[in-house]
Amino acid sequence: MFNSVAKAEGRIDSKEKKALNRLTHNSSMLESDLARDVVSAINENLDEVRFKLENDKREIIDGLREFADLLKKKVTP
Repeated sequence: MFNSVAKAEGRIDSKEKKALNRLTHNSSMLESDLARDVVSAINENLDEVRFKLENDKREIIDGLREFADLLKKKVTP
């Protein structure tokens, strides 16, 4: 989602990168266990995640649908 929003203007600027870095480095402060786990996993693999995001050819709606399907399988309400 970050990548799609940040790229809406055609590029990811330094403020957006700094905001993502702050989030990943402060993940322990998030209230949700799931959010902490997701952000922590992103932080541990940030270079790989960035590479995959930059090379993802899917439309945002397709990626969000895949993510929603994954959550339905892995997370109980």
